[in-house]
Amino acid sequence: MEKKYQRGLVLSGGGARGIAHIGALKALQEEGFSFDIVAGTSAGSIVGAMWAAGLEPDEMMEIVRKTRVLKVLLPAFSRNGLIHLEHLRNILRKHIPYERIEDLPRPLVITAVNLELGRPEFFRTGPLADCVVASSSVPLIVKPAKIGGNLYADGGLMKNLPVTAIRESCEHITASDVLPRGRATAKSLRSGIKLSLRVVQLCIQCNTSEDVELTDMYIPHHNLGSISFADFGKREELFRLGYESAKKIISQFRTPPSSGTG
Repeated sequence: MEKKYQRGLVLSGGGARGIAHIGALKALQEEGFSFDIVAGTSAGSIVGAMWAAGLEPDEMMEIVRKTRVLKVLLPAFSRNGLIHLEHLRNILRKHIPYERIEDLPRPLVITAVNLELGRPEFFRTGPLADCVVASSSVPLIVKPAKIGGNLYADGGLMKNLPVTAIRESCEHITASDVLPRGRATAKSLRSGIKLSLRVVQLCIQCNTSEDVELTDMYIPHHNLGSISFADFGKREELFRLGYESAKKIISQFRTPPSSGTG
């Protein structure tokens, strides 16, 4: 049976490392790849929302360059978390003129974990900014987000690379995965936030293997090395490394698959 979409793009969570998705997207476009739908988690949902709104990679990077990270991570002083993402919500509303996911010119699926039901949920409709914030709310660090009376947290807890969200509807899936793997150093775990992020990272590693197997072209960003989830100061390097790692993988695919809608 013919599937609804020819090509789908999946973007993993990964904090600051998600900037590498923008470089990868630029490389993919240069090589003739275009996509009919995108699914993302956490940082991947932010980049995915910008793509679905019609922004080009260079425009995305301009937004990243102008964003003051410390302003995004405002203190919440809540029993549920240390910070909230209200400024992220404001940034999305400023640069994306669409209130709801279903209003976007390109299809988008956002992954978040329903904390009360204990399961990942895929938002194909609903308030765009609220769903992206929910998908990006790292437990123990960020205050959980409330949508429709339910509390949601970072989709990476259970589905960091949400290939299954669109696998059945896509002929071909490309996935960009910025999750760090391997060992951490004692120096990199000195702060409370970095230690918490490392714990979350180890949990996330367990939920991506199935999705990796379901991709047609998998782009793992091994060249990001030890750049941490919180290292937004390396935004230019992350963009460049994401571009380079995607180019390397693309070279193994001589002809990009044809697109239904571009």
